[in-house]
Amino acid sequence: MKSSHPVSIAVLLIVAVGLTACAAGGPSSSESTPSHPSASASPNPTGSETDVPVRDTLGFDDGNDVDNRMQAQWIDAMIADKDFTLSSPDDGKGNWAYTQNATQCVVRFWQGSVADLPAASSDRELSDAILSVWTRVSPADVTAHAADGTVGYQLSGEATAAVRIIAGSAQDKTYVTAARGLRGLRGGFLTEVECPSGQSATALFAALTPRYLGLTVYPAF
Repeated sequence: MKSSHPVSIAVLLIVAVGLTACAAGGPSSSESTPSHPSASASPNPTGSETDVPVRDTLGFDDGNDVDNRMQAQWIDAMIADKDFTLSSPDDGKGNWAYTQNATQCVVRFWQGSVADLPAASSDRELSDAILSVWTRVSPADVTAHAADGTVGYQLSGEATAAVRIIAGSAQDKTYVTAARGLRGLRGGFLTEVECPSGQSATALFAALTPRYLGLTVYPAF
């Protein structure tokens, strides 16, 4: 996980707008997805897709029931959208980013293993731990200032996955950062929208959700 910037707790803000507001529709199954490493608890899963239940939603409590034969990753629809440029290709460690051409806002993604993080008692706690590493703020301070939110889930455009969100400003830029840990898969997921002066990261995060900011969980066969 490659943090973009250290954040002082003084600039952490609770997101006070509807971050679950959605753009029209979700990506179709025909849209291409680049091959980023996904999170999976079972390196050599066995079985068939029919005997592995897929959750209809992905709340924090639902994460406890994710079958360890599943794998998860970000739904990467920006790769097929001419309004975005792949400004930082996957570095092999689960980090990549796009720049929105019109606003020069940067949308970062990270996904990977959380095996090196302290054991968490819940997906919510694990999500805060991921935010802590990214922002370089203590887990206690993250928990005190983060808010529950959602991103998209699967390809329907209607289902949601719970995330923990912080927002704020640093060095004349605004940002919204959302993280989700999945203890069952020992995986972590983070996205960050960072905008230059004159642009709103909060507004863009809302506009991109769920079509461009969403998670998918599927059998690892």
